[in-house]
Amino acid sequence: MKDWDSLPYLKYKKERTQSAVDLVNRISLANPTKIIDIGCGPGNSTAVLKKYTNAYILGVDRSQDM
Repeated sequence: MKDWDSLPYLKYKKERTQSAVDLVNRISLANPTKIIDIGCGPGNSTAVLKKYTNAYILGVDRSQDM
């Protein structure tokens, strides 16, 4: 199985991150304490979750390069 390469993925970082921004803006919890980003890639989507300053945030991805 071919692994992902984060460099070409991040070439369109803004476009790829926008869907995460849209999704996070739909979260109705005011103050989540634990968040897991499954398939987080290189972390651009996980960084969007930093607005929840009191939450423990974990990003995981199967690909080591991501």
